[in-house]
Amino acid sequence: MTLRQLRPKSRVWLTAVLALSVVTSALAAVSFGPRVMKRCQLWLENRRGFPLTFQTDRLDLGGVPLTKPARFKFQFTNASEEPVEIEDVLSPCACNHASVAPRRLQPGQAGTITGALKPSFGFQDEKFLVRLRGYKLTKPLEVSAQFSNGVFAAKTLINLGRVRQGEAFEHVMGLKVEPWSPAWPELVRTQQGVVQARLVKRSGDAVDLHMTIPGTATRARSGPVGDVIEVLGRGRSPEAPLLTLAVSGEVESSIAMTPTGAFFGLRQPGRADQSINITGKAPLRIVSLRHKDPRVHLRSERLSPENSVVRVEVQSPIPGIISDEAELVLDNGEVYRFPVVGRFVAKE
Repeated sequence: MTLRQLRPKSRVWLTAVLALSVVTSALAAVSFGPRVMKRCQLWLENRRGFPLTFQTDRLDLGGVPLTKPARFKFQFTNASEEPVEIEDVLSPCACNHASVAPRRLQPGQAGTITGALKPSFGFQDEKFLVRLRGYKLTKPLEVSAQFSNGVFAAKTLINLGRVRQGEAFEHVMGLKVEPWSPAWPELVRTQQGVVQARLVKRSGDAVDLHMTIPGTATRARSGPVGDVIEVLGRGRSPEAPLLTLAVSGEVESSIAMTPTGAFFGLRQPGRADQSINITGKAPLRIVSLRHKDPRVHLRSERLSPENSVVRVEVQSPIPGIISDEAELVLDNGEVYRFPVVGRFVAKE
């Protein structure tokens, strides 16, 4: 059956449907055409690959004096069969810059990217991004450097692990001294006095740093423990350490306290009490409770071999602040400290 053999009304409907199909196809081509073209272009680029080949895409500059920038150079070649133009070399930090020469390369032509990292004490790891004109693909480059006064450690954040209360932390780490170091490391000091540290010369340009947190420092605490170690040079000002290290560890607790202290908040003058539940991983016995503030009263009650409760009572007949640190001593020698705080205010 042809279009003329149809009824007039059917011919109108069929013509309208065909016209709508043509319009819809045209709109789809206009809307999705650019997206399809971009995807095809990206697919072709992925098949061809990035046109520039680098000798290396990562540079480790090692130890660099803090007094000068860390300069780097990447060498590359246009491995494609077409001219390539480098549009930009991007850095996430404006303090670090990179330049490229030449920007437009013929097939087989070589070029260089040079730059510098701004001195900043410690380890730096910067990423640069090479962007080409007319290409969606980019090339990441990575540059790392360790800025220092001439003394280097494998790590500046040292985790000593976990020990039980009363046990000691011990750790030895090697330090490297560069020939250009302004001074030989001779002394160490700690900010909190928790860590005991000393230097032992090994051979040549190597020094061992011995770190110890004695058992006496872990016996009366639980949870995180740490300190900051500063390595000082011979004849240098104590305010200008050659190296700074952060040392941390964790003292395991054999009990769980719920809550972790007696917090009374705002109260009217008078009497207030609170209970702290003590749960042990093994049978425990509280042998003594100590505190300093005479307004605080403590007593313990054993509910089972592994469970006890500490009753905390405070009495303040007049407005004031209570801020005390109580000690709980177990039969195994472990000591736990917990806060007792509250504020008594007069009723308005």
